Amino acid sequence: MGSLVDGANAVLADDADAADSRQTGSDHGGTPVATRALRSLAGVFVVTWAFRISGYITFASWSAIPIVALGLVGLLVIIAAWLPDSVLSDRRQHQIGWIALAAVIAALAIWSYFQVYTAPDYGTDEIAFDQYAAQLALHGINPYLHSMAPAFPLFHVSPNGYTFQLNGQPVTALSYPALAFEAYLPLLAAGVTTQAAVWVEVFAWALGAVILYAVLPRSVAPLAGVLASIDVYVGYAVGGVTDSLFVPLLIGAAAGWDRFSSTRGPAAWRGPVCLGLAMAVKQTPWLVFPFVLAGIVAESRRKNRRWRALRDGLRYTGIAWAAFAVPNLPYAVEAPGAWLRGVLTPIAAHTVPAGQGLISLSLSLMVGGGSLRAYDVAAVVVFAALLACFVTTYPALKPAAFLLPSIALFFADRSFGS
Repeated sequence: MGSLVDGANAVLADDADAADSRQTGSDHGGTPVATRALRSLAGVFVVTWAFRISGYITFASWSAIPIVALGLVGLLVIIAAWLPDSVLSDRRQHQIGWIALAAVIAALAIWSYFQVYTAPDYGTDEIAFDQYAAQLALHGINPYLHSMAPAFPLFHVSPNGYTFQLNGQPVTALSYPALAFEAYLPLLAAGVTTQAAVWVEVFAWALGAVILYAVLPRSVAPLAGVLASIDVYVGYAVGGVTDSLFVPLLIGAAAGWDRFSSTRGPAAWRGPVCLGLAMAVKQTPWLVFPFVLAGIVAESRRKNRRWRALRDGLRYTGIAWAAFAVPNLPYAVEAPGAWLRGVLTPIAAHTVPAGQGLISLSLSLMVGGGSLRAYDVAAVVVFAALLACFVTTYPALKPAAFLLPSIALFFADRSFGS
């Protein structure tokens, strides 16, 4: 009789544990199933890299070694993700996640090598312009005072990679802030010139993945390896889209941005400095700045008086724009007009419409009246409306502070996926 009661109690206890697991979304090991699924997904992408590289085994027989290693590491990561916590603690799982990310980065480097080997030409004018500008700057020449046209034949840029104006002529002016090309100077100074810009872009993308894994909560940190492996992103890094350069900086700016008003010392400088340097790479991060600034003022206003909130906003602005000015100052002082025209070229130049946003309907289906100004006005109106919604509903849209500007870009006449 006693054994029957004990058995019944054991069954009831198991049922209770199962009910608790269903409520918390975790297994008997205590780790949520969603977390285990993300760890498995990271392992799946490691295996995927093995398949990607296997397509180039005819070019290099030695690639069989990383192919086998990646496949094995990926499978082991998937298996480890589902082991109970009594076998592998959360700390050990996080360390395994680092191994998976290291495998992804190693695979990215190998795959990028094959891309450069099979297609050594630069795919876009922007990366060719930036490396050519860096080579000029290395010899003490202000690239904002020179045409970038020699970069086309120098880096074998196809006309498909040109940015054309409405008059049919390609853009030949350096069109970005100074850090866009200064980032290539260390590698060029070391004597590496062949595909130097591509390798810097790949390094920046890998660095962004490492920083992302470090700052994310452990439950979602495996997403860093997943994002670092997505085809469109690695294609950008190798294909000549220079946005990879500001990705690590934007991640650094996003990490703990809402704690700026309560942070003191060097730690308070990290966010605005990173955002300022990101804005010194390309114009896209400029659109993020108003949202972050509004969020910081609103965050401080919830805890302090209005004057203190405004002071925090001004302090963030001062640090960010000082960081922006440092790499740009030599060129802005030497030739302010040329520097300003270059930095504003993507905004002021009459370039042909293109992209994957709303403009694609006009380009492909002849929808609308063909007014490019209408698209520009729509983008500005949407941007202002998004900023107003962000401010008035704060903190409801707080998690989307770095994402909302992308909606406005969807309405621009040049709205690329990057």
